[in-house]
Amino acid sequence: IRFLLIPLIFLLPTIPNEHIFSLPLIVLFYCLITNFKKNEIKDSFVKSIPYFIGLFLYIGYFFISHIGSMSTNEPSSINLFLERVFWFSPQIFIHALKITFFPKILSIDQSALVKFGYSLSDPYSIFCIVFFFFWLIVPLICFLQNKKHVPLLLFSWLFFLSFLPFSQILSPSYCLFAERYLYTPFFFMVFSLAIFLSKLSTNKSKNISIFILFSVMLLFGA
Repeated sequence: IRFLLIPLIFLLPTIPNEHIFSLPLIVLFYCLITNFKKNEIKDSFVKSIPYFIGLFLYIGYFFISHIGSMSTNEPSSINLFLERVFWFSPQIFIHALKITFFPKILSIDQSALVKFGYSLSDPYSIFCIVFFFFWLIVPLICFLQNKKHVPLLLFSWLFFLSFLPFSQILSPSYCLFAERYLYTPFFFMVFSLAIFLSKLSTNKSKNISIFILFSVMLLFGA
């Protein structure tokens, strides 16, 4: 029943709203991290299989429903792919972080507000590329050295995985950036913060967790 019910529950909201189609990757990553100490890697893959079944069903539905509008005459180049992944996407990712933490200018379509460096050697482009890889690699190294850094790893990677469908890494999209792209990433940021606070919610550190929660509420409510 589980292998039938979960794919259907995942598929139904995904068809009208593609924002959550990276959920199987998020579930798999979360299971791998939480079961890392127990060495239950196989169990993590088993738990995420129903979600991947739903993902494959969605991919099949997507190709069938768009088979008439898909063009095979578009030029493909490994250089364009590498440029999109390693130059274009990091700058969009940085813009997503700026909108999340410093929402100074808000609009439905943010495409015209995304800042890009003029070339790969542009200082802003280099900064975005370096920061993007630091965002992913540093928490991973911290986790491998000390398993207590689970919230930090979840905070960085769940944000990335939930933003992945709109990062231009998988494929170009019709809109460079929109505020609605942050609905799911912001949810998982709060989710990771809740895990962090739950680890602090002991008698000795309860005041610290309350202070952190209050500070975050002020930050995002300002």
